[in-house]
Amino acid sequence: MRGHLIIFLILLSVIMGRAATKRALLIGISDYPAYSESADATWSPIHGANDVQIIGKTLKAQGFKISTLTNSNATASKIRKALKKIQTEVRAGDILYLHFSCHGQPVEDLNGDEKDGWDEAIVPYDAQKIYRKGIYKGENHILDDELNNYFNAIRTKVGPQGFVYVVIDACHAGASY
Repeated sequence: MRGHLIIFLILLSVIMGRAATKRALLIGISDYPAYSESADATWSPIHGANDVQIIGKTLKAQGFKISTLTNSNATASKIRKALKKIQTEVRAGDILYLHFSCHGQPVEDLNGDEKDGWDEAIVPYDAQKIYRKGIYKGENHILDDELNNYFNAIRTKVGPQGFVYVVIDACHAGASY
C-alpha cells in the first residue's frame, strides 16, 4: 500500500509540475516599402513596431516566451512560418498571446463565405497595396480564412485548460454587417 502511495505522489508531482507555458508572437510593422512612384500605391507609416516593443516588455514581465517579427522581418512567409511553429510547439494548457499591429485591407471574397462579399486581411511587409494584373495578385496578404485555420488548430492543441488571445490592430481587418 505504501508503494502505491509513493507512486501516486510521484505522478501527482509530475502532473502538478507541468505548468502552462506562456508564449507570445508579436508582429508589428511601422514602415512598408514603396512599390511604385505613386504615393497612393505605398502604405503609410504607422506605429506597429512600437506596439511590439511596448507589449513585449509587459508580457516579458509576466513570464512569456516572446517571438517577434517587425518591419522587414514581418513578411508573409515569415509570419506563416511563425504561426506554423507556434502551432507545433504549443501544448495542452499553454497560454498564447498573438498580436498583429499592421495595416489591414478588405479583399474580394472568392469562396463566398463572407456575408458582405469581402474577406479581411492583414498586410505583411511584402504585401503590395494595389493589385496589378500580372504583377501582384494578393498572394502576400494573409486572409481571415487562413488566420482562422491557424487559430483553430492552435486552440485545439491548447485544449479547454489553455488560453489563446488574439489581438489584431489593423484597420479594415474586421467584418462589418
